[in-house]
Amino acid sequence: MSTRTLPRDHTPVEPCASERDKALNMAFTTGMEGGVGYWSTCSRYRWSLRDDAHTEARDFIAVITEVGDGDDDTEHVIDRTVIARGIRKAYEHGGWTEYHTDALRALNFGSYEDHLDIDMDADTGDLVVQFGLFGEQRYA
Repeated sequence: MSTRTLPRDHTPVEPCASERDKALNMAFTTGMEGGVGYWSTCSRYRWSLRDDAHTEARDFIAVITEVGDGDDDTEHVIDRTVIARGIRKAYEHGGWTEYHTDALRALNFGSYEDHLDIDMDADTGDLVVQFGLFGEQRYA
């Protein structure tokens, strides 16, 4: 998969092939389903394959727009590239609670033996998305 951001109308077709794929998909869904809603609206969200809603997609995608910032209606595409970058940058930034640090460490250093053992919440997912999109935490 490319390191470029997917086009906003992309439809997922690649199933997760590894535990890392599943962990990145989990970080994505956690951020989208509970984390970013207080600062954005979502117009597109695809975490599974089009033909099989039970199969996690490696090439997941969402399209969001920031709300309440008074600026413009810039859309942001969130995909695997954004999530991987967000994990790395949020971990490197540091200064988080032990809970967030543990989750980011597991995601960053590949503790993927069982992605369901990575303990993260919506706040961690929110950090991952913000650092992936903006390189910083803009909303708290």
